[in-house]
Amino acid sequence: MGRTALRAMIHPPTLSPARLWLGLATVNTIGLTLALVTQSPFSLAALYRHQGIVRSNQGDYALALESFQRLVSLQPEDPESFLLRGIAQARAGAYQEALDDFETASQLSPGRPEPWVARGNTLILIEGYRQAINAYSRALKLDPEALEAYSGRSVAYENLGQRKEALADLQTLQERLVKQGQLAQAEVVQKRRETLRRAPPTKPKPPLTF
Repeated sequence: MGRTALRAMIHPPTLSPARLWLGLATVNTIGLTLALVTQSPFSLAALYRHQGIVRSNQGDYALALESFQRLVSLQPEDPESFLLRGIAQARAGAYQEALDDFETASQLSPGRPEPWVARGNTLILIEGYRQAINAYSRALKLDPEALEAYSGRSVAYENLGQRKEALADLQTLQERLVKQGQLAQAEVVQKRRETLRRAPPTKPKPPLTF
């Protein structure tokens, strides 16, 4: 799975709409296709993956988790399956279960930053800011271009009152966005920096998404 699709799962659909996979238009189409496809593990895994993503982004986490559980059963060695299930767990409020799935995903694929970013995002939701900083730092060690890790870590620093560190991460994030030509997003980060410079926020803010 590409990082764009993963980011769409990590964050609520109001912030980053999920892209439909496999050329299927609706969840109803999935049900029909499931009845018609051959029962090979690959075909079923692809369909359960798509089904879970659509359901999760519709806010139906119980059914999404059912799909992802089937996906994990079909592909118990696939880190992406655990990552997707973990993201759905986090969005459903099952934070410890989510963290467990992210741990499994990172063990199955030690070189990928996505499980660490997802872990950091989940830890922020339960105010585990110091642990979140560690998770984001691990992600950035694996991939210095993991933009969401800079955003998330700045939020954790901000909530711990470490304003200097938060501003440093936002500056790095802005510079990397400019380098990539994402000027509109860079402007959003610039405004965030200006707000933080003027006065610390009174309540936690979610990580910016790209």
